[in-house]
Parts: sequence; structure tokens; C-alpha cells
Amino acid sequence: NAVQQLRHQLEDITNQHITSSDLSLLLEEFIEDTKRNAEGFEITTGLGVLDHLTMGYQRSSVYIIAGDTSHGKTALTLFGVLANLERGVNVNYYTYDMAARRLEARLGCLAGSVAEPTNPYPLKHILYPMEYPREQDRIIAKTREMIKKYQVNDQLIVKGFVSLDEIEADMASRPCGMVVIDFIQNAIYYSNNTGKYENPEQMLTKYSLRFKQLAEKYKCPVLLLSQYSKPVDRKNKISRSEYDIKGASSIPQNADVVMLIEYVYKMTKDIDDENKVRVSVSKNNLSATGGLDLSFNPELQTY
Repeated sequence: NAVQQLRHQLEDITNQHITSSDLSLLLEEFIEDTKRNAEGFEITTGLGVLDHLTMGYQRSSVYIIAGDTSHGKTALTLFGVLANLERGVNVNYYTYDMAARRLEARLGCLAGSVAEPTNPYPLKHILYPMEYPREQDRIIAKTREMIKKYQVNDQLIVKGFVSLDEIEADMASRPCGMVVIDFIQNAIYYSNNTGKYENPEQMLTKYSLRFKQLAEKYKCPVLLLSQYSKPVDRKNKISRSEYDIKGASSIPQNADVVMLIEYVYKMTKDIDDENKVRVSVSKNNLSATGGLDLSFNPELQTY
């Protein structure tokens, strides 16, 4: 009786005759969707509240994560990298802002909830942990072993300052789960080794379209980290827009999702907002737009 009632309701909604096979197929799809929701999103942002807003990182899509220098773009991205590695997802991370080894060290510190060592010997404890047998160094050594495990299993690729052709070759070499370009303008200018001058606007348009094609070809989300071109309007407390991204508006136009990160304190100068970060989804062709406030710990680079 319940099945018949469901069939009649579907026929009323669709104005079509629903057969038993149609109903069976719908129920199977519903069961699969329920399983996926119970397990969480296939490729997560690493933060449940952000997953709820964005529906996670979806395959065949291009994401722009933009913000000023040291506003937490890489930190936010590494949350998703670590969470997806733990789920068995392959991750390709290409850095054009720091050395690949430094990026691995940051990922290890995030995994172990350890602050990066400060001057006068930055990163020395991370890169050579066995020479410094202190408690913090033992924790860092342990997290480095975990990162190495992902690399040995060919689950994690971290490279710095490589050509876009090499990025595409890596994507084609094995099933691709998540690709990060940090950050996009440096990647494009580094890859423009033809010796010919190209208009920056044309370069950004050409390469952002290329990443869109790669995302669709290899069925994986591609995250492009970017910076702003305009200073924030503190006097009028005006927030950013997706068209303030450094270089050209062609990048956000070709992206499926644009996420903006900004320190609230820099705009309000209110001491209560000192470690508050606002993540705004200003464009989303896949789900909803909106914003959320997160608390950021600068020392541990964690949200």
C-alpha cells in the first residue's frame, strides 16, 4: 500500500505514468544518495560548516580561493588536503609561493597541531627533526612520517615551480582526486617561457580556460589560489568582490565557485574581531552563495 501511495504521488507531481521499474530505479538512487550523505562529501573542504555551504569540492569544477597575503588561503586549502588524504583521495599540490619542502612541512605541522618553528632557525626543526630530540621535534618527525607515507603510496604529489605541461602529465598519470595551484598568477607567468610577450589579461583568460578543460577531462576539482588587486576600503567597511582578484576578472568568470577570505579585523579595527576570518562564497554555480565566520589561530595555522 505504501509503494502504491508513493507511485500515485509521483504521478501527480510528474503528470506521467510511473512503472514499477521507474519506481525501483528512483529508490535505488535515493538509497545511494543517502549512503553518500551518511559518509560525507566525496571530496571535502576539511571543514564541515564549509561543506554544508559549498557541498564540498565537486568533480569537474574550478574553484577560486582568493584573499590578501597571509590571510589563510593556504591554511584553508591544507585542511581539505589533509582530510582528503585521510579518506584515500589522491591530491596534487603545486606551489609557486614557497618551496615544495616548506609546503610539506606546513602540512605536517597541521596534521600534528604543531606551530612552525620561528627564527632564528625557521623550519630547521622540521627539515632535520632527528638533530633536535625535543618533544616538539618528535611530534614533527612523526607527522613527516605520515606525509611520507602518502607520498610512498603515490597518493600525494607536492611540487614547486613546474610547468603547466608537467601538471597535466601528473593528472594523466594516475586517478586524480584534487588539484591545487598555489597561486595561479605565479603559475601562469612561470609557465610563459615562450620568450614572447603576452598581455596579462589574455594569459589569465587562456590558462583559466585550460584548467577548466583539465577539470572536466580528468573529473576532479581544481583549486586556484589567488590574491586581491585592490586594497580593502576600511573607511566605508566595504567587503571585497570576486572582481578584485589580482590580474583580471577573467579568472572568476571562468570559475564555477569563487571563495573570498578576509580578516574581519582589518576592516573593522575592532579588537573582538582580531582572529575572526570571514569566508564568503560570492559565486557558486553548483550550490548556494553565502558567508560564514571562522575563528583562526595564527600560531597553529588552524581554523
